[in-house]
Amino acid sequence: MTGADHATAGTPRLDALRDIVGDDGVSVDVDERAAHGRDCWPRLIMAERAGHASPGPDAVVWPASHDQAAALYGWATAEGVALVPYGGGGGVCGGAAAPPATVAVDTKRLAHLGPLDDTSGLVSAGPGVIGQTAEEWLGVRGWTLGHFPSSITLSSLGGFAAARSAGQASTKYGVFADMVAGMTAVLPDGSTLQRRPVPATAAGPDLTGMLLGSEGALGLITDLVLRVRPKPAASRYAAWQLPTFAAGLDAVRTVLQQDLRPAVVRLADETETAMGGFEVEGCLLVCVAEGHEGVAVAEIDALADAAHAVGGTWLGEEPARHWHAHRYDVSYQLADAAKPGGMLGDASVVDTLEIAAPWRELPDAYARVRQALAAHMDVVACHASHAYPDGAALYFTLAGVGDGDETHARARYDAAWHDAMDAALAAGATISHHHGVGRLRGGWLTAELGDGGMAALRAIQGALDPAGVANPGGLGLGEDGQGPKGRR
Repeated sequence: MTGADHATAGTPRLDALRDIVGDDGVSVDVDERAAHGRDCWPRLIMAERAGHASPGPDAVVWPASHDQAAALYGWATAEGVALVPYGGGGGVCGGAAAPPATVAVDTKRLAHLGPLDDTSGLVSAGPGVIGQTAEEWLGVRGWTLGHFPSSITLSSLGGFAAARSAGQASTKYGVFADMVAGMTAVLPDGSTLQRRPVPATAAGPDLTGMLLGSEGALGLITDLVLRVRPKPAASRYAAWQLPTFAAGLDAVRTVLQQDLRPAVVRLADETETAMGGFEVEGCLLVCVAEGHEGVAVAEIDALADAAHAVGGTWLGEEPARHWHAHRYDVSYQLADAAKPGGMLGDASVVDTLEIAAPWRELPDAYARVRQALAAHMDVVACHASHAYPDGAALYFTLAGVGDGDETHARARYDAAWHDAMDAALAAGATISHHHGVGRLRGGWLTAELGDGGMAALRAIQGALDPAGVANPGGLGLGEDGQGPKGRR
């Protein structure tokens, strides 16, 4: 244990934690606790910027095995101690931010990789493995997970599962939940839930599927068996200029409904196109197709036909190659812009917001949410990506120039999110495509699931976690006073 300066050091509870995870598996260090008191939720970063940072949890623990995690949760239930799982800290909704009077459960020692079953295309991995680490480990063996979110260098596999993450190539490879073939988890009472890796089953409901998207509110994932694929044999790049965002949506829909799945089909609206530095009038559509060379070529050709049919102009490969080479830059650019003295000035507002809707509702969802955000922000940009035969995701970037008033900045932030979530629901969209709920969107989960759905979720939580120790306040299942308030 480190950091004996903390007031609870040496208490029976910390002695019990040491007994479970070892002396080096517990910390009450002030800086360690503060680091686990937030993830990458901009509202928490804004509070920290204003000098109102949370001190974080009372302690941080690092279980190194399933058995240690099970003992930890069993102890927490018996003692009434709240546990908040923490992976890489890359979440943007506050779901992993451990408040005072809790213990943060850092999964980084649950970081095993392998064995790789190169016959079935399955790999076992711990929840604490960082996404980039997993991809590099697989890559040298000729395989890929195909999951490439912009936070790949800091987010963990367990976080991807807990928040139902999606990567930039999800149109081909699926969202992270599609990659989960098997799972082992610890329930809040310390018991074990396990699903053996099988391609499909009709043996009752998918109980482990409850853990996907649960954000730690129903337990802790300790092992994942993931579907992987051979690295693609070929990659093809292409880009088009589209006259309008609506025309671009039509082109993408046409291709997806032909049962073709390019890895990336990403349509930027006029604002995002201009922000990207491309000398393109209208909207930029980029495509990355990969896999068997014949299939990749066919996907590019089909998208070319669809783009030309709605007035698109071929731009060659370079814009798509440029996007691919810089596809992770946005996370760092947004972080830099929000810093004191950043390009947007002091007390600025910067965030991203993703929703999804069926194709019929998508143009209206785009217009409504964009208008809602523009009422409070100086810049609103959007791209459509993560495409499906029946719809797609819309990913908004919002920015407000700072006026030096942090209280005003947080008020603008809350108002923008409040109105955008209401607008998304009014348009028939989901409130989140792949960032999750956390403490940011919890106020709208009842409107998303319906009264019956929320009652069912609460009943499941109550049955699995009667002591209320598993990430209380997450998923809208508790009220912690943070973030915009939605329609409960």
